[in-house]
Amino acid sequence: MDAKNKDEMKSYMDSQIDEINKHKWIESEKACHDLGETAVIDWIVHHAADFRREWEEKHKTELSGNE
Repeated sequence: MDAKNKDEMKSYMDSQIDEINKHKWIESEKACHDLGETAVIDWIVHHAADFRREWEEKHKTELSGNE
């Protein structure tokens, strides 16, 4: 994997982790206790595909410019 791909992957992973942590915090606040892994799995099941699609759409120009 070249440096550009590593940077893209890091950006994607950092953004995804931020969204997972936001979801975990919001859902834990609603439940009045830390949901931990349960909230992470919930995000993966219900939001990961949409997140990826939206991230790729947002970064399409950048990604196509690297080819």
